[in-house]
Amino acid sequence: MRLGTAFLRQTAIELRASYWFIPAALVLCAIALSFALGWVDRHPWVTSFLPDGFFSAKPEDARATLGVIASASIGVAGVMFSITIVAVTFASGQHGPRLIGNFMRDRGAQWSLGILMATFVFALMVLRAVEGAGPGANSHAYVPQVSLWTALILSLMSVGTTIYFIHHVPDTIDIANLIAALGRQLCLRVRQPDLVVPEAARGLRPEREQPVWEVKAGKPGYVRAVDPDGMAEIAVRESLRITLLAPPGSFVSSAEAAFRVEGGPPADEIAAALRKTIAIGEGKTVEQNTLFLVEQLVEMAARALSPGVNDPFTAVYCMNWLHAALIARLEAGEEEPEKAEMEEEEEPGLVVLPRLSWRELLEQSLGACLPYARPDPLAGAALRKLLGRLHGHAAGPDKAAVSRLLKRLEAPQEGDRT
Repeated sequence: MRLGTAFLRQTAIELRASYWFIPAALVLCAIALSFALGWVDRHPWVTSFLPDGFFSAKPEDARATLGVIASASIGVAGVMFSITIVAVTFASGQHGPRLIGNFMRDRGAQWSLGILMATFVFALMVLRAVEGAGPGANSHAYVPQVSLWTALILSLMSVGTTIYFIHHVPDTIDIANLIAALGRQLCLRVRQPDLVVPEAARGLRPEREQPVWEVKAGKPGYVRAVDPDGMAEIAVRESLRITLLAPPGSFVSSAEAAFRVEGGPPADEIAAALRKTIAIGEGKTVEQNTLFLVEQLVEMAARALSPGVNDPFTAVYCMNWLHAALIARLEAGEEEPEKAEMEEEEEPGLVVLPRLSWRELLEQSLGACLPYARPDPLAGAALRKLLGRLHGHAAGPDKAAVSRLLKRLEAPQEGDRT
């Protein structure tokens, strides 16, 4: 039985969001490389193809060189970690705490720290293998020459990594680059649904319409990952219609329903299997949750328009990218009114998954920015212009939704933020 994919997906999300995984992997690779090159150094025939005198370091020189490499790399790694913490603190305080995950997932910072830590560990592993000549006649000095040259190469890589990192950090926290990175990711994500019903569950119906019962989430938290294939396997095997009530990004308590099941009597085994198809954690993630990207851009726009910050141009940047995502969704051709009506009339298959509509995306993005942008002349004028351009691209019910937002912008409603 194919279950547990949601747990594996959540594990992959946590590893990707962790700051330690890539550095730890590079450190392990450095240890393995030191043993492999140690074997090479113990077999002189491997280096016989190189010119004479290419490897000529003495034990005391090797120790001094490796000691400098190790101390310098660990010192720079500490400074690099401090710079990262300062950048994360600044960005989260200025633009929103939900952006911390973006910095934690930053591959440039992870690889930079990993290369420096790997250089430090490799230098230490090679340093322990250097042997000086003893007082005895049978004692000989030993210097792992290939490993020493490899440590020198890694030190040069560390210098380049440091230069890259010093450029990368201010480039990452630049507000325009930060917004553009979120916006580009959002434009890609809106072109396809977060959850897709597996082919095996389409076009089928349960043998019986009744009874109908619900499966509770089992523990509180945010739904972080969903396994549609696992749901389809259960639905087809048991001839049930399973409706997901808690999509990724939603918060559920232990007593709230996460699934609705039609076509069979309640069974603890089915309920337990269904709970394994969702992963519940402490916070939201961008995996299978396009709205989380929208929320980050809206939060940045709202903070920029707060009296304490008063930065309408940052809010305009955010709204421009939200507008670009809405246009990208329209260009994907998934919100044609005729097609949407046909899909609503069709009988659902054995698995029913929530789908983010264009009108919901509009309301959660530019609609959420409206009460913050309306009091500000610059942001309000920019939002009015964006909605006007969007009105020309939309059609049918989508155009009507844009028109309603324009009316709200022109005529403030009671309850909106002022």
